[in-house]
Amino acid sequence: MIKSISTTILIAFLSLSSAYSQGRVTGNFVTEGQYYQQDSSIGTTEFPKQVAVQGYLNMRYHLDNFEFGMRYEAYRPPLLGIDSRFENSGFPFIYGTYRSDMVDVTAGNFYEQFGSGLILRTYEEKSLGVDNSLNGVRINLRPDDGVEITGLMGTMRNFWSQSSGIIRGAKGKVYLDQYTDFFGDNGVSVEGGMISKYEEDQENTYNLPENVFAYFLRSTFIANEFSLDAEYSYKINDPSAVNNFSYNSGQGLLLSGSYYTDGLGVSLDFHRSDNMDFRAERSATGNVMNMNFIPPLTKQHTYGLTSLYPYATQLVGEIGVQANITYKFDKGTTLGGEHGTTVSLNYSRIQGIDSNRVDDFTYTSDFFAFGNRLFYQDLNIEVSKRFSEDLKTTVSLITQIYDKDVAENGWAPIIGKVNSNIAVFDATYRLSETYALKMDLEHLWASQDSVLKTPDFVNGNWMMALFELTISPNYYISFSDQYNYGNKFVDHQVHYYSGSFAYVTGGTRMQMSYGRQRSGIICVGGVCRFVPASNGLYFTVSTTF
Repeated sequence: MIKSISTTILIAFLSLSSAYSQGRVTGNFVTEGQYYQQDSSIGTTEFPKQVAVQGYLNMRYHLDNFEFGMRYEAYRPPLLGIDSRFENSGFPFIYGTYRSDMVDVTAGNFYEQFGSGLILRTYEEKSLGVDNSLNGVRINLRPDDGVEITGLMGTMRNFWSQSSGIIRGAKGKVYLDQYTDFFGDNGVSVEGGMISKYEEDQENTYNLPENVFAYFLRSTFIANEFSLDAEYSYKINDPSAVNNFSYNSGQGLLLSGSYYTDGLGVSLDFHRSDNMDFRAERSATGNVMNMNFIPPLTKQHTYGLTSLYPYATQLVGEIGVQANITYKFDKGTTLGGEHGTTVSLNYSRIQGIDSNRVDDFTYTSDFFAFGNRLFYQDLNIEVSKRFSEDLKTTVSLITQIYDKDVAENGWAPIIGKVNSNIAVFDATYRLSETYALKMDLEHLWASQDSVLKTPDFVNGNWMMALFELTISPNYYISFSDQYNYGNKFVDHQVHYYSGSFAYVTGGTRMQMSYGRQRSGIICVGGVCRFVPASNGLYFTVSTTF
């Protein structure tokens, strides 16, 4: 029934776009798949289906003030690491929007964010298997140049169905600098909003609250050389599977300050999250039906070995600080050289909150007190320098402490902390107007206080090399190898090799690669998922129109 309705909507959508030639159609298409091979040396799992393919097609039709869109998705089956409950196909995202100077109205599926996302952030991230879109109605009002008001109501996507929890909310933002000269050329805004989630207590075991209310307040100040941002959120008690049915209320605080002038940039950040995991259904776990998002307080590393131990924000409770300093030495100076040199220093430290248990369901916690348990620490320096028009380099040194029990093992005291030091040398040399060669060399030294002395938990040292040839403007060829030579178990001293070829033309990109994928955690913006070990042929095709 659902498929027939979706097919009818798609036919009507295409017919409408053909009938009204003055409108225009835009969209994009992505498909990716992998052929899996058994590889006992890296511990691959059994593959019920040796080939996995997933993809989606977005189509949007624009006509004057109206926009209609839909997305077709297919997972047959999803790639390893993507939740198997996605296996299906259909139209999970269909919407219509009317826009004018004063009002936008959307009916159907949509994404929304309140403030930084402390009480509401819905978004899509295919690489993580995350899609928590809302299905309902949203109204955006702009009664004046300096005022924005949003109201919404809907349910959240739960794979191929919708959440039982009903979400209702409103927010408003006022740009104060639009109404007074007191702030000069500086930008000043205040923002606030509220969310209510209604979900029936069908079991009546714990006397659970059926209406969970949350609000946030935010203020931002932006000047020529500095900016300040503060945001506070509060959520009433919301017992759930993730917080072990705690009856404590939730609180979140983000503080951020930045200073920037010629060649110098400095930023300081602080955040605290206490029992702020917010779900459309209280029984949901993992990356399923998250209503909110705590921005990560750590540097988002992109190199291969620097992301071997990525940190995921702990919504249940964490407190931390981050500082970043970037300085660019001018051209012609001793350290700047002919083309200038940029140095970045970053430090972050995340700990558990300080808490004292009152009973099985409640605890007390001093708001600004740091707990004794260190979750994550990262100190890194990066130096980028261009030696000529053809050669540029980046050198990075990173030292990390990573509590693997917190990040990957549900806090059970089994695996322990990983202490790692990483060195990266990245160089790109332009051979000609057409050819460029990139080289990436990395090494990771690691020690671990693990109770379980097994190859899966004590990996030891790694080294990595990557070489990429660019043939402008269409071709990319790369080869890489990650080698776990420091594993104390000889059988697990494995090379994770990979080769890749990509072709790009206009808005279309095609890529094919073959090789091994190590098991571990991948993260995007502080949200993570587990990826099992695999070996095989991978391909992806994407295009925009």
